[in-house]
Amino acid sequence: MRLTFLENFFSVYPNTMSIHLRAGCFPLAKHGTPGSYELSIISEDKLLVSEIEVFVDFLLDDENIEDEYEWYLDDSLKDAYILQIDNYRIVVTFPPFSDALELTAVRPTLKRSLSDYNLQEALTKRLSSRAEGILIAGSPGAGKSTFAAGLAEFYAEKKKIVKTLEHPRDLQVSDIITQYTKIESSMKETAELLLLLRPDYVIYDELRNTDDFKTYSDMRLAGIGLVGVVHATKGIDAIQRFIGRVDVGIIPSLIDTIVFIKDGEVDQSLSLKMSVKTPTGFADSDLARPVVEVFDFLLGIPLYEIYSFGEQIVVIPVTEETGRGTRRTKKTTISHKKIDRLYKDVMVLASTDRIDIQITGKRQVAIYIPNRSIPYLIGTSGKTIRSLEQSHGLKIKVHPLDDTSENTESGYLEIDETKKHLILKTSSSTRNTSIQVNIDGEPFIILTTNSDGEIKLNKTTRIATELKQAINNNKMVSFSSPDI
Repeated sequence: MRLTFLENFFSVYPNTMSIHLRAGCFPLAKHGTPGSYELSIISEDKLLVSEIEVFVDFLLDDENIEDEYEWYLDDSLKDAYILQIDNYRIVVTFPPFSDALELTAVRPTLKRSLSDYNLQEALTKRLSSRAEGILIAGSPGAGKSTFAAGLAEFYAEKKKIVKTLEHPRDLQVSDIITQYTKIESSMKETAELLLLLRPDYVIYDELRNTDDFKTYSDMRLAGIGLVGVVHATKGIDAIQRFIGRVDVGIIPSLIDTIVFIKDGEVDQSLSLKMSVKTPTGFADSDLARPVVEVFDFLLGIPLYEIYSFGEQIVVIPVTEETGRGTRRTKKTTISHKKIDRLYKDVMVLASTDRIDIQITGKRQVAIYIPNRSIPYLIGTSGKTIRSLEQSHGLKIKVHPLDDTSENTESGYLEIDETKKHLILKTSSSTRNTSIQVNIDGEPFIILTTNSDGEIKLNKTTRIATELKQAINNNKMVSFSSPDI
């Protein structure tokens, strides 16, 4: 197959990373380097639907494939195709999935070895000897896959058996490294096969959904040296994406090193450790509990603590970054009791218990809740959030929480009662996911189950009170998939 038309588009500008062809629009090229690129028009003529259709038909015709090109097609998506042809990753989308026919082609602009990153000796030593649960994090286009490929080559050069797990297969690695993809649309099946091959290291590019994170966890707990690639805007966000998907207590067993990539370079490295201690800011030593401590690896300074507080998992910054390489201890006047009261108020106002509250400064907090709950917390013209700020004396910013919910079955809720709690029991198939609670068939609230498929509500909350009244009035309480 000849890729002349793609090569012509890529050759208009030097270091073109991707081209974007959309019917009725000018063809565009993104060129430059990660963190320093421009988006420019390739041609003065707008593309016609028929022109793109010719390109697409040619790409999808396997009779045009020549032996010298690697060719891979994932047609599991409706009205969309993902192709890997040589070093081009091509995504084609059709209406009604997209509002217009579109073709996007991406290619790597450079290949780097680990030595090109000028890593400090301590980090290189950790990657080569101790670190076996590594996350490479960064925003899209930051250079995560380039670093992952360099790390794979680094391990191969050290006489290690290295495999990759990708969808699609687009890492630029040498022939000695075998690249695997999904078996029957399942990464889990591929992972089970990889266990039989006894690799020293597996590069998992990329972790996107809950199944990917669980597959990563299973492989790591099996003892394989694992490198995962994940989208994140900060190093700590890579850990946040595991919370709710796995038990917090095993996170240090899954991840021991995080390498955060920004603008194509290593911007930060983190390490994790589990300890039993009194969390920072707690005055009473009787409140000691298991705490996951997150450190700046090179400086040895604790940055965050992750622990259970009541029924929530909190991620608390204990050190404030004041610039690259310099940090100072964060002092805050916000007590944990105040955070707990805020959590309860947000749970009532936003009708959700999927809440993450982070202290971001003196009398400042960030609240992360599901997208669908944000309008309830903001209120008309921001009245609700302003009232919440005034009642707690805090400056509050609201952000969407990564929604990992999946479709669930429906059925009746089994309800148990303890001295302090109302416990809603579903089934094992609804573990760690959102369900819609219905009263007499009418939607009541959306809640999230725990790892046992249960929801524990404090009897003092409005939600528990109204559910108890419904039960006493012999109303039917059931659950179903969220009607969003």
